[in-house]
Amino acid sequence: MVESVNGSVGNLVSNSQNMLKYIDEDVSDDYKKLLQVGEQYHKDAEFFKVIIEDFNENTSNLQESIESITNAINEVAVTINEGTDGVGSIANKTSNMVEELTNIKSTIKHNLESAKKLVDTVSGFKL
Repeated sequence: MVESVNGSVGNLVSNSQNMLKYIDEDVSDDYKKLLQVGEQYHKDAEFFKVIIEDFNENTSNLQESIESITNAINEVAVTINEGTDGVGSIANKTSNMVEELTNIKSTIKHNLESAKKLVDTVSGFKL
């Protein structure tokens, strides 16, 4: 029975040594790799954080630029509308002026005819 116990203890020692060797060689290396991967993930996360912050800043700047361009376009549209209103007003005034000039021309023509008649009438008188 001592031999059996000694054999069992020997097997236990051998298996314990194999298990410690496995942990020391395989599990420890895998754990070190896992730590390295975790550290790399942390570095990558920091890198992406910087990229996202930079992207966010660029997006904000782009939004401000777009708003500025939109305001400028709106101001140009207002100016064009005001110019259009001015052109319309000038066209109306020009049309009224043409109508008044037509009336003046007609009056001048009538006055010339009256002056001619007056000259004809006056020429009939002798001094």
